[in-house]
Amino acid sequence: MESEIPPESESSEKLIFSSPQEEEEEEDDSEEEEESKEAEETATINPLLPPALTGDVEGLQKIFEDPENSHHEQAMQLLLEEDIVGRNLLYAACMAGQSDVIRALAKYGVNLNEKTTRGYTLLHCAAAWGRLETLKALVELDVDIEALNFRKERARDVAARYSQTECVEFLDWAEARLALKKYIAKVSATVTDTEKGPGKLYKEDKNILLSACRVKNEWLETHLEASINELFEQKQQLEDIVTPIFTKMATPHAPSRLPSSKNIKFFTLLLFFTFNYIYGCFGCGLLYTQECVLAGISKMYTDIIRGESMIICGFTSIFFAIFKTGILQMSNFRELHVIMGLTLDILGSIACGYWCARIIQFILTDLFSNTLTNIIFCISMVYMTFYIGLLLLC
Repeated sequence: MESEIPPESESSEKLIFSSPQEEEEEEDDSEEEEESKEAEETATINPLLPPALTGDVEGLQKIFEDPENSHHEQAMQLLLEEDIVGRNLLYAACMAGQSDVIRALAKYGVNLNEKTTRGYTLLHCAAAWGRLETLKALVELDVDIEALNFRKERARDVAARYSQTECVEFLDWAEARLALKKYIAKVSATVTDTEKGPGKLYKEDKNILLSACRVKNEWLETHLEASINELFEQKQQLEDIVTPIFTKMATPHAPSRLPSSKNIKFFTLLLFFTFNYIYGCFGCGLLYTQECVLAGISKMYTDIIRGESMIICGFTSIFFAIFKTGILQMSNFRELHVIMGLTLDILGSIACGYWCARIIQFILTDLFSNTLTNIIFCISMVYMTFYIGLLLLC
């Protein structure tokens, strides 16, 4: 028997985990006999004990529910009354294998996970005595099958120690079923509360996980007699679905090669603004040419000025590109940053290009009468713009 149990509680624990033959062999111990007699005397005065041991559910219900019963007011006190090692009436019902009594008393709010002073639960007790049906009843009532006694033993370990093979097999099955239920609950909790998860969860992945959890829950409800191997297989299938998604959540996302609908919209806008930018540059060039024609300049000179004007327009955009960089550094949105930059390029190129054309027109028509001088002056403006652009870039 349990040699680690202290002398003062040894006999009481043996009443749970010893066979009747072992108890008879130890009757020589006077101290243990005295404690056993004391326990028996206490039991005889408990009116709940006889119906609990015989399985008289109606008799128990009458005591609990009939106000006229003489023990009605003390029913819960009698039920929860503990002996020297912390056992109440439910332990006696477990030893007797009265599963219906356990189910009936559970309706009155009894804590089925209550432990004795040595850490034993009702499940430990039923497992040690080999009460398979009682074990099934307790598992149906959602008791903690992973509870540990003072030896760090589960109910399954106690059943194995006392060679209760059927109880061991059942508890192995119950643990496999519980493992699947817990894993489903864990995944569902991660999906519903993304703050507890390892990272951001996309809508598509969320739907996949919820669907997988729902399927496994339905499988559990419809396969109450599934084998241990089937339970492990279902859990493995769920893990195969969940693990890649959780791994993806926990790792930094690489840029997607396939554009999303959001990216497609962005690149469409980018293309639109780029086209307008190019159109603005050519528009400025045409404007310069038109102004030169109106001023009476020959075609050769007009072509030269068109090229110079395009260069001025290009370097004007360089100036605005540098200018906008300092303004837009506070932007947290990359797409907005690019769009605003392109907008400034376009508006700046058009505005400054237009005024450059007006200045050229003014110079060619009013200030100088010598055409060659005008051309040299325009070329000088182009080079000046070029050097200013280099200076700004540096």
